[in-house]
Amino acid sequence: MIEVFFISLIFIYFSCLILKYYYSNNEIYQSLTTNRQNYFIKNLFKSYFLFFYSILTTYYGFKGFVLNIWDESIIHKLGLMYSSVDCYGLLTIKDMPKSTLLHHSVVLLFSYGNLWVSYPNNNLEINLLLVYTLFSAYSFLVNYYLAKRIIIK
Repeated sequence: MIEVFFISLIFIYFSCLILKYYYSNNEIYQSLTTNRQNYFIKNLFKSYFLFFYSILTTYYGFKGFVLNIWDESIIHKLGLMYSSVDCYGLLTIKDMPKSTLLHHSVVLLFSYGNLWVSYPNNNLEINLLLVYTLFSAYSFLVNYYLAKRIIIK
């Protein structure tokens, strides 16, 4: 199961290389420091990822919470995919604010811990974490703004 995390991380890496190539001729992007370029690319990728991720999680959230049809393997894989994006940020962005560093670290820990959770789960805290993850995916426009505010003058 953990291979999903590493495969996702490799996919993110190559997707970000494509985004870097796409913006390589942009003067504003080129004027940024390498760290700022990485921040821009990571947030832009994360916004695209979260958009598609929100569609998937809405479907599986509806199946689980409304129809009581839980696909435990998919839930675990989706958690690993979500955390791999934050891991990419931890690996590529230096001088990250401590609050963001803490957030990404907690996401990784929860994702890892989620692998030992069985679904359906009657534990309120576990179910609330699933709902929180589902709704946090809808924030894809926030990451889009965080990226684009740097490059649009």
